[in-house]
Amino acid sequence: MAEDLIDLSSIRDNEEWCDPGSKTFKIMNDLLQPNSLTTPRKAAKEINDLYLVERTIQRDSGNSGRDPQSGRDEGFVWDFWMLLIGIVQVVPYDHSGQKKLLSTVENLSRLPPTDVRIWSVCVLPFHIP
Repeated sequence: MAEDLIDLSSIRDNEEWCDPGSKTFKIMNDLLQPNSLTTPRKAAKEINDLYLVERTIQRDSGNSGRDPQSGRDEGFVWDFWMLLIGIVQVVPYDHSGQKKLLSTVENLSRLPPTDVRIWSVCVLPFHIP
């Protein structure tokens, strides 16, 4: 029996869970579909690449302030984890998408560390304690 497509429109349309137009949402939505060619490893790399681009934009914009990097880092990391939590709640527990989500997070946690300051604490954005 073929698995059902995952409908994440409730996540996409709820600004509490997802920033409208989120590239991360598109990556995750593509990943979760039953016949997707996107692997968890590829999704993790694409999400990490988005994060690195966001950091570069923030750094190059020359924003002033005590820690201009912190706000953008915190926003991206917060948005990612909120999106992930929302998706986990929508995907049925027995759907292969749950394994893909877990594998994506595992792949993110294996990427080379990037130190980030959030709430004045140095953290790894995708590290699972």
